[in-house]
Amino acid sequence: MKFNAKVLILSAAMGLAACGGGGDDAGEGGTPTPTATPLSPANFGNLTASISRNLGFTELIGDLAFAEEGTRSCVGGGTVVGTFNDVIPTGVDSIGDTFTAVATGCIEAIGEAPINANVTIRLDSVTSVDGDGVLSEGTYTVTIGNFQRGDLRISGSVAGAETLALSTLDFRGLTATTASEIVTLNLVATESTTNGSLSIEGNVIVNGSSYRLSTPVRLQPGGSLYSAGTLRVTDGSGGFAELVMSIPSYTVTLFQAGGAMVDSRTVLWTAL
Repeated sequence: MKFNAKVLILSAAMGLAACGGGGDDAGEGGTPTPTATPLSPANFGNLTASISRNLGFTELIGDLAFAEEGTRSCVGGGTVVGTFNDVIPTGVDSIGDTFTAVATGCIEAIGEAPINANVTIRLDSVTSVDGDGVLSEGTYTVTIGNFQRGDLRISGSVAGAETLALSTLDFRGLTATTASEIVTLNLVATESTTNGSLSIEGNVIVNGSSYRLSTPVRLQPGGSLYSAGTLRVTDGSGGFAELVMSIPSYTVTLFQAGGAMVDSRTVLWTAL
């Protein structure tokens, strides 16, 4: 099995959530019901740091999802074992194919806590494959089980869909827990396969407070950052923050419910 699902949007979505807080409380496909602490200049920075600290770790999941078949020794000790299960052994991606990565005591950098985790990608449907037999259109599910690093625990699943025009990830209650915080994602991230622009719609719940994420203007990539576009973060009272992207910085403006501006500041990407 060769399939190479685009879990890389996972990192992009997490990075953007980290730039700004979140949105209303919403279940899968449900109507948002905000239950949030109002945004303010005092708490917005803490909220941003909280989401960045917790959900930035999901990049590790993407790394595991793209592990090689076989056993890899980690830099500081431990291993990652990747196993393909090719349901129809033709070397072409097909429904039911899976790839599982199991990390055991894996230390990716000296001084970091070891990772123990089990991440599985399963192909749910295959519409078309490319000339190498790799999925180009279809759907898949990423399931994260028993992910641990220090006091961090990550669990949940992500549903992915690939078309020739769009890559979509549906985060279904993906939760990161530490000794002091619980952060849960219920959102959909959609990336254009032609220009890399990204939209995000859904919510982030931080210690029980829920915030809505939306993109009134699709985010445009600029290298590893975002050069244009707007990410909006709405609290439960109707107040919101807008992050207007540019390079080397982005602008954050806070508004009360009703639209009155409360605060505005410019943040360097390097400060994240």
